[in-house]
Amino acid sequence: MTNLKSIILFGAALLLLTSCATSYKQIKPYKLNYSGNSGTNEVEFSYQTNVLTTSGNKKYANKESKNDISIVAVRIINNSSEEITLGKNASIQSNYAPVRLLSPTQITSKIKQNAGAYLLYLLLTPMELQVQVNDKIDTYNIGYVIGPAISLLNIANASGANSAFGKELSEFSLLDKTIQPGETVYGLVGISNYSYSQLTLSTSY
Repeated sequence: MTNLKSIILFGAALLLLTSCATSYKQIKPYKLNYSGNSGTNEVEFSYQTNVLTTSGNKKYANKESKNDISIVAVRIINNSSEEITLGKNASIQSNYAPVRLLSPTQITSKIKQNAGAYLLYLLLTPMELQVQVNDKIDTYNIGYVIGPAISLLNIANASGANSAFGKELSEFSLLDKTIQPGETVYGLVGISNYSYSQLTLSTSY
């Protein structure tokens, strides 16, 4: 029993050192530097990839890679006299074929921190602290406080970060977004199975 208890405590301690929930750092596509224009004089289109990595969201970037989803920041400047609506008279293309843009819900269902996994911190519950004073040894069950406290803190952090991520994706979603003449729009799009070939914007107004 003692060996089993030691193994549990060692595993819990290892988890504590290697896996903690992180906060979400906003990408803020309107503050990014965009270079190049793969559009036309009438409609300028530029983009930036790897934005989760460059914004410091390592956990989300790892999930992005694991699920073969790419979050791309885009800037569209409508210099034409016509309205542009993605999914109606405009589409983002890769290798001359329209890419399938994922909804914020579809993205967050795959790219998120697993809040429930932090319940494993409850494995720290058996942790004890022994203090010797003279010839007397007092034992304190500190795990009853540490385990639940760390677990709840990480669950709260992960849930809050996931919510912030989803909120930014929704705020800058370009699905069915109408861009007025003379308007500049910044967005975040999620693309499945993106090969990192050049993205272009095709219009048909």
